[in-house]
Amino acid sequence: MPGERILVIDDSTQIIAILRDDLLIPLGYEVLTAETGLVGLNKAESASPALILLDLMLPDMSGLEVVERLRKKGCQMPVILMTFYGSENVAVQAFRLGVRDYIRKPFDPDEVQAAIERALVESRLRTEKERLDRELVQANRRLERRVIQLSTLYAIGQSVTSLLELEQLLTRVVEAAVYLTNADEATLMLIDHSDGDLYLRAAKGVGSAQAQGFRIRVEGSLAGQVVRTGEPLMLHGAHAEPRLKIRTDYLVRALLMVPMRVGTKIIGVLGISNRVQTRPFARDEEFQMGALADYAAIAIENARLYGEIRNAYQELQTTQEQLVRAEKQATMAELAGATAHELNQPLTVLLGLIKHLQTRDPDIAHADELRMIVQAAEEMSRIVARLGRATRYETKPYVGSERIIDLERAAEGASAPDK
Repeated sequence: MPGERILVIDDSTQIIAILRDDLLIPLGYEVLTAETGLVGLNKAESASPALILLDLMLPDMSGLEVVERLRKKGCQMPVILMTFYGSENVAVQAFRLGVRDYIRKPFDPDEVQAAIERALVESRLRTEKERLDRELVQANRRLERRVIQLSTLYAIGQSVTSLLELEQLLTRVVEAAVYLTNADEATLMLIDHSDGDLYLRAAKGVGSAQAQGFRIRVEGSLAGQVVRTGEPLMLHGAHAEPRLKIRTDYLVRALLMVPMRVGTKIIGVLGISNRVQTRPFARDEEFQMGALADYAAIAIENARLYGEIRNAYQELQTTQEQLVRAEKQATMAELAGATAHELNQPLTVLLGLIKHLQTRDPDIAHADELRMIVQAAEEMSRIVARLGRATRYETKPYVGSERIIDLERAAEGASAPDK
């Protein structure tokens, strides 16, 4: 593979030149050289070559000692041992130390190239495995972070959507936005249906001066752009000083705004911003804010529907109470009317009898008391008549000598002895 680094350790400058200039560089390899074992060890440790071509006999130590020291330092790159002479014993020692190949000098360039390719195959596979292992570790970490994010979002979503009191719900949403992203502040703006402007409905970390009378026109504002396009907006100031204008008196270093939707309708904008921190927001935070905005929009709609149902229930309860009162009043009126009707008849008989007595015997004893009784009975008759009129029962109070004849007959019939 072109660009791989090969370290040649040999005390012969001639052999180094042949390997470097005639073989390795033309094949596209990067070449490092060393003429002693110690220098070779230092370069192997610092440069981490893909392969080492190592002479068996060096001025300061043997090639086998170099390999042994490399392994003790944890350097596992493949090694090809080169020698003018050798024995089976040397080869066995070399392979036990992890030497990948063993070639004799003078060597054939094709033989060296073939040995290099064989040794590098394993190195490449190991490098690829290490790369894949690193990527797998990173992917697992990303997955773990995403699982944690999703678990947190799910818990927050349950918490938010379970709230039906609007004020408590909106406060919980902006607090969750700051918690999830570690932002300096969060804002929740809703669309005012009377004029189409965005107004601040809830905030976390925003100063009272900025929150006071916070309204933004949809046209010509960053938050309005989110409403118009229906897309998230993530910006970061180009320099250390704040350069992003949310409002004339409200500048931030970084911001992230996402739309809040109910169905296909955008009802507001959920945003986070950094005024103190200089760090920009990331795509992960955009994902989290988008999910939170969806939860918030659903919860706001639920709270609105709950409010309507509660108001309708209260109106129904009031109507029911009025109907119950009306029914009670009707029942009492009916009872009062019936009572008036029932009282009227005996009062009429009583008055008639007293009048009859007074007419037949004007000098009757206790005449004054009888007159007082008549006056009281007549007053009672008038009261009963008024009660009857109030309850739509027709009763007629006793007046004058009305029904005297009938009453006299009734009285005589009542007093006549049985035959």
